[in-house]
Amino acid sequence: MSSRKPLINTIIYTFSSFLRKSISFLLIPVYTRVLTTQDYGVVGIITGVYTVLNVFFNLSLDSAIVRFYFNKNSVSDYHKKLYGSIITVIIALGIIFSMFFVSTAKWIISPFLKGIEIYPYFYLGIIIVATTPMFTIHQNILKAQQNGLRFATQNLSRYTMQLLLILLFVVVYKTGALGVLGARAITGMVFYVFSLVILTKNYGLHFNKPILKETMSYSIPLIPNKIALFVSLAINTVVINSYKSTSDVGIFHVGSQFAMIILVFIQSIATACLPWCFDQLENHGMDGKKKIIRIFNMLLIMFSTFALITSLFMEEIIKFVVSESFGTAWIVYSFLTFTYVFHIIKNVWLVPLLYNKKGTKFIPISTYVNVILILIFSLLLIPRYGIIGAGISTLLARFISSFVMMYFSRKVEDIGYIPIKVYTYPLIMFVLSNIIFIPIPYLFIVKLLLSISAALIAYKIIGSDLALIYNILFNKNRKTV
Repeated sequence: MSSRKPLINTIIYTFSSFLRKSISFLLIPVYTRVLTTQDYGVVGIITGVYTVLNVFFNLSLDSAIVRFYFNKNSVSDYHKKLYGSIITVIIALGIIFSMFFVSTAKWIISPFLKGIEIYPYFYLGIIIVATTPMFTIHQNILKAQQNGLRFATQNLSRYTMQLLLILLFVVVYKTGALGVLGARAITGMVFYVFSLVILTKNYGLHFNKPILKETMSYSIPLIPNKIALFVSLAINTVVINSYKSTSDVGIFHVGSQFAMIILVFIQSIATACLPWCFDQLENHGMDGKKKIIRIFNMLLIMFSTFALITSLFMEEIIKFVVSESFGTAWIVYSFLTFTYVFHIIKNVWLVPLLYNKKGTKFIPISTYVNVILILIFSLLLIPRYGIIGAGISTLLARFISSFVMMYFSRKVEDIGYIPIKVYTYPLIMFVLSNIIFIPIPYLFIVKLLLSISAALIAYKIIGSDLALIYNILFNKNRKTV
């Protein structure tokens, strides 16, 4: 395999993901003019519920695909038995849990869907969650095979079909939330059949007990962490719907979509930086650790400044872009976008834990703490402060849980990062962003001057280090960086 292939595939994966999210973002003005806040809320809540249920429909077997691809690679028919067995289990899980959740939805699911009918909305959610794992398994096999081009082609094809159906149902036929969920369900069924036909043709259907025992012993311990992660994403929508309204969920959902812009860039850069960080820790000793610190310092300053500037003008941006009924979505933006800035801080402490094999067992603890804190803060703040309370709870939970990650990270593999330097700049930028809530004269001019000043200060601090991140992202001078 070419040494450039991982880099090429990383670029392909990043580009396809960025393209899909960019198109979704650009279509927000269209959706907010044809969907009501109630529609947006219904979609957000159903999405949150079936995202959590997804774990039961795949038992984290998708995580085992890449891990076991190189296992016993020389054994004849091993891949056929491995993937054929996983496909068989995925089919069975889809049937079993679809029947279970449909038959028990009235008692198990209904309490989380205040004001939302089980039929047809939740039933469509079941179709979506039951058909998704087969396509995910197919995509992960392509990842394991380093077939990035086909992976991206299938991903974009699925997204394009779903997008066209949503536009047809929602824009042309005005079917609201039903149209969005219906489009996702139809797309899921089509690509379920597509993936099933290809996978059974290539690998067949098997049920190899020793192989399944081995893969499940790897995948099942991952389930609690995945459930905690998905629950943390769904808590705010469920609590807002319970204590406020489905329309408020819709407004919060739009605000979170704008905040996701910064996360796209953070995840893309993290994908490229992680292998470089491992190389620095493995081969460059203390000098490598110093370079890692430089990189994270620069990323924190750069994205904290970006979060500040966009927060200052998000009211004007959102009111210009979306329909009037979603105009208050800007009030949660600063809390959510700085949550993603603190996601960088989480990665600061995550790298040593991923590098040191003794550290991986501590990673889920931070996730569990994050879930517990979001639940506590949401129940305390949302009934009183509405969607702002949801934003605050998300930010506080991420901020506090990052200290848990920091504790274990410094205990396992201390790279010399001084905590006060990690947190100071993002906290200052967040405090400054809250000037938008203060009714002062000439606020727009104040925001403009503050933005220019913040940008100049950031460039002064990190300008000389920009070449380093360029070299990492584009694989330049990898041996000397």
